[in-house]
Amino acid sequence: MAQGASGTSTQASSSAAFAAVLLAEHDALGAFISLLQAEQEILVHGDADRLAAIAPEKSAQIDLLTRVGQKRDRFLSDQKLPLSAHGVESWLKREPALAAATRKIWSESLRRAEMARQLNINNGMLIENRMQQNRQKLSVLQAAARPDNVYGSSGHMGPFRGGRAIGQV
Repeated sequence: MAQGASGTSTQASSSAAFAAVLLAEHDALGAFISLLQAEQEILVHGDADRLAAIAPEKSAQIDLLTRVGQKRDRFLSDQKLPLSAHGVESWLKREPALAAATRKIWSESLRRAEMARQLNINNGMLIENRMQQNRQKLSVLQAAARPDNVYGSSGHMGPFRGGRAIGQV
């Protein structure tokens, strides 16, 4: 009988630990969304210095989300549940004592994950637009740097191919 009580206690402890993992994932998603929103604001204003400044924090947050997701997956795997939202839903059905509060956290986590996905897509499009603008500007600068009426690598002026010669009207 003592062994059964101990098993129940271990299972309860394990379930509480899993609920804590889901809460940690929820919180990490919230922090990640804040970073993505800040990144979006920076991209809109074109502030490359600030963008570079938040990159390490964004990387750290991605690492945290990865670690927490791996913990969630390990628990689900140990419980012989699918490594998916369906697996978490199945676990919630098994744990009525934790289900109410944890279900709310899980639902909000799913909403946050979708929001982060959308922000990331939008930020990617902003980055692509900035890169396209930079390529166009670079093209203009490169074209302007190639006129034939400047000194070449030999130190001599290249042949003049148009426009007006100096001193002529």
